[in-house]
Amino acid sequence: MTETKENNKKIAEKEIKTAQKRHKGRPRLYSDEFISAEAKRLIEYAKETEIPFLQEFATNRGYYSDKCSKWAKKNEDFQQALKKFHDIQAYKIAKAGIKNKANASVAIFTLKNVAGWRDNKDVRMSGRLEGGETRIILVRPGNAREKNRIREVSV
Repeated sequence: MTETKENNKKIAEKEIKTAQKRHKGRPRLYSDEFISAEAKRLIEYAKETEIPFLQEFATNRGYYSDKCSKWAKKNEDFQQALKKFHDIQAYKIAKAGIKNKANASVAIFTLKNVAGWRDNKDVRMSGRLEGGETRIILVRPGNAREKNRIREVSV
């Protein structure tokens, strides 16, 4: 009977080692509680800073800014905080540009890079289409990574 217990113990140890080998990557360094607390700190930082930048916040907190994107995918609190951060950032940059606290060109350039702003071009065509098939490509304004923003139409 003791032999059976020892066999079972060896089998269990072997299964544990196998399971540990299957677990790839390093263990999580940041708990959900920590990430939720960082979400609150991110909003506080955005409100208190004249012109907030995610890279500055992350660097001052001791991690890289790409960590914020990963946290936003895994933690609802951080996802909402990051959205709010980007809204606060956009209006503070725009406000600084309008009030001449920041160079207007720099403010516009920054908003195009961090807030998705862009110049809109209104193109209108008129006339008559004759001859073979004509293809028209429609591009809906929006995020460049957004699906279904380009549509092809044959006339």
